[in-house]
Amino acid sequence: METTLYRKLYGSLIGLAIGDAMGGPVEALSYQAIEKEFGEVTTFLPYTRPVSYHGSFTLHPGSYTDDSRMMKLLCDACMLADGPPQKGDIAQVLLKRYYTCDTALEKGFLEEYCFKALYGDDKEVFGGQPTNGGIMGIAPLGLMFPCDPNGAFAHTFAHLYFVTGYARTATAMAAAMVASACIPGHSVDEVIQDALQASARYRRHQEGELWKDWHLYSHVALKCERLAEEAWKLGRKHRDRKSIRTELYELVVQDFFADAAESLAIAVAMLTCAEGDMLGSIVGAIGFGRDNDSSAAIAGSIAGALNGYEGIDRDLILQCEAANPGPNCAQYASDLHRIVAKQIEHSQTIASHAGRLL
Repeated sequence: METTLYRKLYGSLIGLAIGDAMGGPVEALSYQAIEKEFGEVTTFLPYTRPVSYHGSFTLHPGSYTDDSRMMKLLCDACMLADGPPQKGDIAQVLLKRYYTCDTALEKGFLEEYCFKALYGDDKEVFGGQPTNGGIMGIAPLGLMFPCDPNGAFAHTFAHLYFVTGYARTATAMAAAMVASACIPGHSVDEVIQDALQASARYRRHQEGELWKDWHLYSHVALKCERLAEEAWKLGRKHRDRKSIRTELYELVVQDFFADAAESLAIAVAMLTCAEGDMLGSIVGAIGFGRDNDSSAAIAGSIAGALNGYEGIDRDLILQCEAANPGPNCAQYASDLHRIVAKQIEHSQTIASHAGRLL
């Protein structure tokens, strides 16, 4: 008999993969260009651009990109650690894959992450930019802390070693949202509130009063929180994934299109517009453009944890699983379930809500 925990684990992993695979063929296009050529993207499209290190490795519909590849690698790190992975566990998985894979495509995808592991503080991954390199595949780290957004935030911030600058905060917030979405009966509004509170709680222990009193603090230090909160407000104002676009674009768009704070804010806005509905959240994120496979992957991972995999069209699940190499998301969900269920059963401090998942 399937537990609520398994349904949420699988929902989050396959939700991420579906958002990624659906957004990949139109990645980096503007919402005007997407609407003109495709209308609303509600299913998998074939790829028309060449395969690439951080894009898809095949051109057929349903093929995912680096977002889902990172998600699966983080699942591997969780299994290696038999729980929430430390920095060394994540580095070990990435380095092992890098030195044993036999394709230039996979090596190209892994190289920056692995060189960061090898050279540490002497290496600025992706040129030091706050990219989507971690947030795009974040679901497993959030799922290791079901119903515990504070724990998910703190662990992700501390251990996802290749995330740089304010992207660390955005990525930790996304993990906190996945963890919060595991709470039975939770709403989208509660999920976003929990992530904002988790970030504030984490900062409380490491920031001085003089820094927080500075007039630029909210603009400089709270960029991710501010964008997410304003995007949430816009989502509640519009409740429509098309009418929100102009205001949302003016609010969130950054110089580099694959910016973690931007992608998180887009996911938050579209989750809010769709009231947590899986397909509505993903379609809204894809239709907005920019790094839309990543924003759709983030939205899909949160909506999947919120609703379970039953809220996803079965045909989309089957096509996505069949289009990509194994292990598939169902197998990873089973592996993570074994780990997380053991944590829930043996922990004396785990969030009380988590007991309701088994």
